[in-house]
Amino acid sequence: MFRIKIWFFYFLCVYCFSTISIADNYNLIRKDSFLKVKATYLVFFSINGYFKDFEGDIKWDKANLSNSFFKGKAKIADLTTGISAIDKQLYSSRFFDIEQYPYIYIESTKIKHLEGNLYEVEAFLTVKNITQKITERLTVFEDESQPGIVYFSATIKLKRNEFNLTNNLTHFIVDNTVKVSLLFKAEKK
Repeated sequence: MFRIKIWFFYFLCVYCFSTISIADNYNLIRKDSFLKVKATYLVFFSINGYFKDFEGDIKWDKANLSNSFFKGKAKIADLTTGISAIDKQLYSSRFFDIEQYPYIYIESTKIKHLEGNLYEVEAFLTVKNITQKITERLTVFEDESQPGIVYFSATIKLKRNEFNLTNNLTHFIVDNTVKVSLLFKAEKK
């Protein structure tokens, strides 16, 4: 009788714990990752910039996406277009107001698999202390030649007027939609 109880307990533990999926933590490899910004102005021209300073927490479990999440922030003072006059305008109170709001934040709330390597991410994006829910597509690639390495790629379409990133003059010159592109290389901890 004692042996049956032990075998039953063993079976119960193996069955129950084999179905539990725990998300893996990933470290962002910043030297191989980027966070870029592109805004169109006067219909035909574009301003490109990139963030030199950003960080993120990544938990990824493609077998059970409810265990997965992304959380990150980017320091706006490290956003550069390469044109100091434009950078000063972006940092000013007319746009990002980095004295009061030094960071942009994002935190996922739901991740859904669409097909193949394509996912849909719902997240909260916070700019200038204004939080908006966004839904964007995410592409995930696991590097088979480097076990434990995963690439995450997405383009976020940020509406400037939803985050008070506009004034009377720029509203007509610069397109309301700004594209934020990211490619994050991450390594399993």
